[in-house]
Amino acid sequence: MTALHTVALPEPYGELTLTESPDLTSGQVRYVVSGRRASGAFTIEPAFADEELIPPRIRVRFGHEPSQQQGAGLVNRPVINGIALAGGADLDPDLREPLRRRHLMLYRVAGSRIADAVPDKTAEYAAAIITVLRTMWSTHPLRPTLVTTWARLCAEQRAEYVLRDELAHRYRTRDKLTAEIRQYERRVEDLRALAMTGADAVVSGSVSGDGQRALQGSAQVGSAAHAAGVVGEA
Repeated sequence: MTALHTVALPEPYGELTLTESPDLTSGQVRYVVSGRRASGAFTIEPAFADEELIPPRIRVRFGHEPSQQQGAGLVNRPVINGIALAGGADLDPDLREPLRRRHLMLYRVAGSRIADAVPDKTAEYAAAIITVLRTMWSTHPLRPTLVTTWARLCAEQRAEYVLRDELAHRYRTRDKLTAEIRQYERRVEDLRALAMTGADAVVSGSVSGDGQRALQGSAQVGSAAHAAGVVGEA
């Protein structure tokens, strides 16, 4: 499934030879390039912009993951003008505007450190290469399969994120509001029962629950006060 291509870059970069290797099990495509003072690998994978089910964008990564060492970091990073590059880009694959430095996140790899200083000429060369790779990915006949494969592989993790970070606190808020609503509904029931039956019926037991107890307590206090008044008069 690996394909070999030779493409012409804008002046002054000359021709670029590359191998294109789509992986239908991961949804990624690896591009290994070779050109004038340029070599190394780029990986393109679908990317989500927001909450859509199918990713509309792409992410360009500098290098590729070792085949047998998941999580070990990227290897075979691009080297342009003698500078090893780290970083990447998040792009709309269907735009046709040539990429510029501002579209990329570019860092210089210096031993185990990643520094910011990347010369403009190197950055523009990288942008020209990625412009070509973006076009190749967007027109690839396997694009729909790559995108749906990536979406399927990400689906469970994205569902867990929604449950943990979006729904959990909303569930708690819903439960609290449900309890508060029920409390106020009971108050409305008691007040309407009072309005329909009158105080004597309420005291004798026509109103139930907390409202009944509260009203009975009030009635008892009133009776005691009345009795005290009668005794005082006597």
